[in-house]
Amino acid sequence: DADQGGQFLASSAGYDAMGMSTFLRKLGNSERMEVGYSRLQSYADTHPGSTERSAATANRAQSMQPGSKHQTDQREAAYLKHINGLILGTNPAEGIFKGSLFLHPDMNFHIRFPQGWRLVNSPQSVGAMTPRGEAIISLTAESSGDNAEKGAKDFLEKFGEKFQIQVERERALRIGEIDAYQIDAFGRMQGKPAAAVLTFVPYGGTIFRITSAASPSKAAQYLGRGRASARSFGPLTDKERNSI
Repeated sequence: DADQGGQFLASSAGYDAMGMSTFLRKLGNSERMEVGYSRLQSYADTHPGSTERSAATANRAQSMQPGSKHQTDQREAAYLKHINGLILGTNPAEGIFKGSLFLHPDMNFHIRFPQGWRLVNSPQSVGAMTPRGEAIISLTAESSGDNAEKGAKDFLEKFGEKFQIQVERERALRIGEIDAYQIDAFGRMQGKPAAAVLTFVPYGGTIFRITSAASPSKAAQYLGRGRASARSFGPLTDKERNSI
């Protein structure tokens, strides 16, 4: 019944129903090569043998006329039109990594993370973590606006108590052509003490927060890499955009 139904559907769609017989003949040959002989049917078999099925489907195919080739072409054209542009794998609109370089085509920026770190791209943030989880660098779209210092002050007012942030130093700085603002601080992340560098970068109407954090004992080893990542932030080049 499965063979008959399959041949009927194939023929109606414009395919040659004899293809079922050809396939079953090849299946029988494969079985014969695998075991060394043509397997005889037993009482416990749930299917007829491939040889019998091939013969039956060949006889049936002779009485079947394939559907209109014109209809088949129309269906194929409609199907190809329907799937045109279907995204396979990572959607580049959400940003992609090229090595340790992150490119975001819609927001038109790039940022580089340290080589050898574990890279993460989620709807909330993009970033990197050391293999042992001793330090992280993350970029988040914090708020709308174009004033980096105001964005930093708003963040401290909103989250300073929650993360027990103690500001050690704050300063304005330039990242390329962008007026940014940076804070060195101590606080708590996931219940543990942490040293952090928070860099606020206004770009395209959004204030991005680049957070570099590590345990206080590892701060000297890792926070410099976080500062370097923050300084790498900038607009996409034409070459980068064309590579996506």
